[in-house]
Amino acid sequence: MIYPEIYETQAKAIFYAATKLAEKGIEMPKIMIPLVDLPHFSRIG
Repeated sequence: MIYPEIYETQAKAIFYAATKLAEKGIEMPKIMIPLVDLPHFSRIG
């Protein structure tokens, strides 16, 4: 992660939106989190 604050901001936005949907009685969306911690995914260059 080069800019970890981006992931924090995105997570907050997703859960904020999910909370708003729940307040309106709309079913919560499924949230898929990509796995990018494997060595072949984290290579730069």
